[in-house]
Amino acid sequence: LKGVYKAKKFMRNWSAKEGMLAVFGNHEYSCRRHIREELLNVYQECGIQLLRNESVQVKRGKNSIQVVGVDDFCTSHEDVEKSFSNCKQKMFTILLGHDPNVADVLPDSCAEYALGGHFHGGQLHVPGIFRWHRMGDLPLRGISRGSHHIRGIRWYISRGMGQVGIPFRYNALPEVTLHILKSNSETY
Repeated sequence: LKGVYKAKKFMRNWSAKEGMLAVFGNHEYSCRRHIREELLNVYQECGIQLLRNESVQVKRGKNSIQVVGVDDFCTSHEDVEKSFSNCKQKMFTILLGHDPNVADVLPDSCAEYALGGHFHGGQLHVPGIFRWHRMGDLPLRGISRGSHHIRGIRWYISRGMGQVGIPFRYNALPEVTLHILKSNSETY
C-alpha cells in the first residue's frame, strides 16, 4: 500500500479540463486484491477515469475525439471487440493499452494514435544484444520504445518511470511524455 499512497501524493495535483483517463497494466493485476482496490479508490479521489475495455468521447469546443482503453493484454484482460463496441467509425481515435503487444490482435488502422508502455524501454537496453524475450513479440522485432507504425496505427511506447526485477536501468532513462494533438481549430 505504501506505493499506492506515494502515487496518490503525486496524482492528487493533476488536473485536466476534459478529464483524466487511465488503463491498468500487468502490475495492477498481479498485486494483491486489496492493493488494487485501494488504487481504484485513489483514482476515483483524484478524478481519474479507468477505462476497462471501453471508450469515451472527449470534447473541446466543437471538436470531439474518442479514447479507447483496452485492458491489459499481458494478463489476458483485453477484450478488443468490447473496447471498440461504442466507437464511431469516422471519429479520430486514440487507443490506450498498457502492453503494446495488443497491436497484433487489433483490427488494422482501428485508431489514429496509440499509447502504451510495459517494456520499460528495454530497462537494460544494449542495442543489438539484449531483447526482452519474455515481453512478447514486439521487443523481439526491436520495438520496445519510441514512435512506431504497427498495423496502420502510429504508436508511442513510453519507457515509463519504473523498472521490474532489479531496480536498475541502463540506456533506458525513465520518461514522462507530453503529447499535443492539434486539429484545425483546437489543441488537445
